[in-house]
Amino acid sequence: MTAALTTKRGYRSTMTAMLLVCAAGNAIYGLAPLMPAFDRHGKWLLLVGRLVAGVGSGAMGALYGYVSRTTPVAHKAAAFAFLRGCSTV
Repeated sequence: MTAALTTKRGYRSTMTAMLLVCAAGNAIYGLAPLMPAFDRHGKWLLLVGRLVAGVGSGAMGALYGYVSRTTPVAHKAAAFAFLRGCSTV
């Protein structure tokens, strides 16, 4: 999905859109217990939040592609290690 978007729209807009989707999903997931409908539909709100966040996390593929294309060969290992460290935290 992200490959088609990056080809059509470019890396910057694709990563921005996917990260916003991921943030929206995490907001749904994090704020679900505060919503009035949580008592009746709690597990579904959590599931929807995680699903939306998972779709948004597809930006990592575009990010790795961007780093692969723009980083010099001598610095690629350090760049990928940095990305992996940031995504783990």
